[in-house]
Amino acid sequence: KEQLPLSSAFLKSSVRRGQEASFYGWRKAKAISKNVKIYRKKAGASKFILVDTVTVDETGYYEYNFKAKKLQLKNGTYKFKAVSGGVTSPKQSLEITK
Repeated sequence: KEQLPLSSAFLKSSVRRGQEASFYGWRKAKAISKNVKIYRKKAGASKFILVDTVTVDETGYYEYNFKAKKLQLKNGTYKFKAVSGGVTSPKQSLEITK
């Protein structure tokens, strides 16, 4: 199975506003940048918004933990993606519930 240059996933696909969500993935070791930028957009929105930047560890692993309430995410579905060194991960969905 081929490894993606930059992967991403959510630990859970649905969380309550007060619960913590975990967005994580791996970047191939040969990538230039050690930073991964995390972007999100609400379903139906046209543009992604930069949420934060995280650093990968020596294995290429990154993780971004957050509470939907802290990011001012309302109930609904959001798409997240990671970008590093010009490479974009597949988009992942997160549902926020009450």
